[in-house]
Formats: sequence, structure tokens, C-alpha cells
Amino acid sequence: MTDGEFSEVLASWAAYWPAQAEIPTGAVASAWRELWADYTMAEVAGALRRLATDGREFPPPPGVVAKMVEDIRFAKALALDPYAGMGDAG
Repeated sequence: MTDGEFSEVLASWAAYWPAQAEIPTGAVASAWRELWADYTMAEVAGALRRLATDGREFPPPPGVVAKMVEDIRFAKALALDPYAGMGDAG
């Protein structure tokens, strides 16, 4: 994720929870960036949309967003493997 994409994601995060969220800066933003380093902008933005549509009253911390990205990745991987979860056929 580029610096510009990261800024965009942070702006979306704050826009979804305008009364509670304040865009992080400095060391806090750096820590968030580190947590999300392995994800694309689309993945993080998608996770934020899902969390927002779940009706969360307060903005999710960055770890919750990362967990949602991982959950989405896992669900997609299962959907691609028609034999996932069928046990050992051997």
C-alpha cells in the first residue's frame, strides 16, 4: 500500500465513524501502517466497509481491521478449494 493509499484508507476509517474517529498521525499511524503492511488498499478498505456495515458504534482498532482482512482471505481461499473441509480422503 502506498503512502497515498494508506492516507485514503485512514480517511475512510474516520469517515465511517465521524463522531468518534480521529485520523492517527506520527507513531500511531506508523504502527497502523506496520500492522497493515501485508495488505492491499482494496483489502483494508473492504474490511472497513464490512465493519462499518456491521453497525459498529465505535471505530475498530487496527488489529480488528487486520483480523477482518485475514477472515476475508480465509473465506475466499475456502471458496476456491472445493475439497476444503472434507477431511482426509485417503
